[in-house]
Amino acid sequence: MRCLIMVITIVFSNVGSGCEQDIKTPTDNRKEAASYFVPKITGNYARFKGDKIGGVKMNYESATIYPDSSNSELILKWDNVASTLFKDSTSFRLTLVSDLNTFQKFSVYTMGNVLIDSMDLSLGTPFQLVQCKIQEEYVSDVLENGLKVRLKGKGLPVGVITQTEHNLDNFLPHLLLPGNRPTREEFLDKMASLACLTEYGWQEGCVIDGIARLSETAEDGMRYKKNLEKHLSVIFPDDEGINHDYEKIGMEFTSCLAQLALWKPDHPEINSVLDYWKSKTDSIGVIKNGNKIVAEGNYTVAWPLAVIAEQLDRPELANEAIHQLRLRRKYLVDERGAIWLRYNFETQERTFPMWSRGLTWYVLGLAKTLDALPNPPKDLIEELQRATDYLISIQGADGMWTVFAGDPETAPETSGTSGVATAMAIGVRRGWLGKDAEASALLAMKGVEKRLTLDGFLDGVAEENKGGLEFQRETNGSLCNWGMGLFAQLLAELAPPVN
Repeated sequence: MRCLIMVITIVFSNVGSGCEQDIKTPTDNRKEAASYFVPKITGNYARFKGDKIGGVKMNYESATIYPDSSNSELILKWDNVASTLFKDSTSFRLTLVSDLNTFQKFSVYTMGNVLIDSMDLSLGTPFQLVQCKIQEEYVSDVLENGLKVRLKGKGLPVGVITQTEHNLDNFLPHLLLPGNRPTREEFLDKMASLACLTEYGWQEGCVIDGIARLSETAEDGMRYKKNLEKHLSVIFPDDEGINHDYEKIGMEFTSCLAQLALWKPDHPEINSVLDYWKSKTDSIGVIKNGNKIVAEGNYTVAWPLAVIAEQLDRPELANEAIHQLRLRRKYLVDERGAIWLRYNFETQERTFPMWSRGLTWYVLGLAKTLDALPNPPKDLIEELQRATDYLISIQGADGMWTVFAGDPETAPETSGTSGVATAMAIGVRRGWLGKDAEASALLAMKGVEKRLTLDGFLDGVAEENKGGLEFQRETNGSLCNWGMGLFAQLLAELAPPVN
């Protein structure tokens, strides 16, 4: 199949901190936020305009380049940016539009075709930031002459965001200029804006749950409340209709219904999802897709069920939420007490043992559901106690749980660590867990915070598990915003921000 490559020149105006004045000079001692230098883009690529990214309503433009072709490339140039701003290396970033099932890379070159670095795109998802370092020896050359980006590896063409209706520079191609604010402040600013958007489903569900919890506990909670409404408006833009086809995307994408029910309990999507869950209920009452029961159901089904039950005054839905928790305890916990991600009723086999984000779905979904129930059952409180005791015993000295918890051959993982620690923090707040859990959660919070980037994004987040066990065992994680949502929930429980 022949691919049409178009030569496009885009000139960005009035976007990016790098465009606010002719020449940037080094910062003084005042408290300044990190900023983004957005380039002009030319080159051989396909231009696309759309109104939805990853299920999120947003007008945007993107640039798509084709793999293993020297005739397909992005050329990026910066005007009037002083190299003296950068004392050492700097981060260069792009944001993916594409949802990838491949193992590809962007290679980054000087205009003289010297390879600077590469960006790993493996199994990337919409809104995911990919980055590399522009080493100090190349900074002056890049700022004076620009750089090139080419796509390497077998797979489909890959698109990156070049413009959005919200003018959020963090989503555009950019060079990062760090500020001098604490990374937590940078992080909280991201959580108070659309900068933390990610694709619709459990991913954005983690984000809006984090924003919502900050709006409840932070001293300046109003800014998070306003941002929550912004997020809900772009993931549920149609107030009078159904925005998502769950038959197509699956029950792992229904976690956003909890915040929708709290925002607009009469929204038609709520009854639509209740009907969908009913259609996916088997003879023993498991709400599932296909032959598998999955840990995600504690977070994406039981938790929103409990919230909807309260909002609509339907106690039978609370009982259904309890039933889902008990079924997952029965099928996903083995005789040693270890927690698995999936159980296949046809083969009677469990898969993905002790995967840290699967632990989040199990224990955080359990804790959030119990927290939302008017009369949480004793046996499930005891299960939270048992599971968290088990997890405390295999927590790393750095406060982290690894991609496969207890397996030091896998990397520390920030999203799973945040989720597990949040479950503990909820248990402590409710009086169900004691000082060991509180100490564990605080240690985890410190460990995760060290992985914040200088502008407040969270690194070390294991990618989606569509690559299977092998990829998860090898990954060191990426900048995936659902991890930010889980860390925000942890901060909201343990260290709510002051104004």
